[in-house]
Amino acid sequence: MEVAGGRVAPGQVGYSDALVPLVPRDVTATSEAARRGLRVEFTDGTIVLSPDADDLVGLEIALLSGFEHLT
Repeated sequence: MEVAGGRVAPGQVGYSDALVPLVPRDVTATSEAARRGLRVEFTDGTIVLSPDADDLVGLEIALLSGFEHLT
């Protein structure tokens, strides 16, 4: 995960503290590419999901939701 102070990875001190504030934020951009993963950008941080093959349990690496008001 990329934040203003640098990068933080799962298991590192500060990872949860960096991730939780992004939950209510608006997404400003997304991109995806083979071998680079899924990139979700916020105004004050970026999450990059790029799991190794051993990390994959199913077909999805992310679930996009929050569009109930459009149905």
